Order: sequence, then structure tokens, then C-alpha cells
Amino acid sequence: MSWIDEMEERFICFSAAVCIEISKQSNDYAMMNLKQQIIRAATSVSLNYAEARAAESSRDFIHKLKLALKELN
Repeated sequence: MSWIDEMEERFICFSAAVCIEISKQSNDYAMMNLKQQIIRAATSVSLNYAEARAAESSRDFIHKLKLALKELN
């Protein structure tokens, strides 16, 4: 397995772990909104990385990875 495949696998595991932990939190109105936002951000990382792997150039790859990093932050 290459480091590129390993990174994608780690991002997918991260997304799944966040979803599992978030599901354990309360479901009051304020928390529901926050939970949805966190899940969108966590799951978009693996999707952005997968898109970066299909980049058309090195610059495009770096740009897409920066988007993934923004979501992690």
C-alpha cells in the first residue's frame, strides 16, 4: 500500500470516528446544528483528498490538499 492510499484510508477512518463520536452527543437543538456542521467538515476531508488524487497537475493537487487542510482546521 502506497502512502497515498494509506492517507486516504486514514482520512476515511477519521471521518468514521468523528461520526461515531458525534452520534454519542445529546440531541438538543443547539447541539444538532453543531453536530451537522462537524460531520460535514470531517467527511469532506476524505472527499477532498480523493479529488486531489485525481488532480490534473501538481499545482492543482496542492490546491486541493490545502482545501482538505482547511476543513481539518
